[in-house]
Amino acid sequence: MVIGWRGRALDRLAAAHPSAVWAFALLLVGLVTAADWWSHAEVAASLAYLVPIAVVAWARGRVAAAVMASC
Repeated sequence: MVIGWRGRALDRLAAAHPSAVWAFALLLVGLVTAADWWSHAEVAASLAYLVPIAVVAWARGRVAAAVMASC
């Protein structure tokens, strides 16, 4: 069975060092925040903030995802 690019990316993410995962997730939060601020749109960007939370949840588990969600 061939694993697609998503499977390989998630496997690499799960094997990454915890500080690298946190840095990547915080970078994503910064990008979403900047895009939300620059757009000045009346569209809620709350769904975009779920991506960094999902990244941390996949790589580090529920407790880490809860911490990320509270930031």
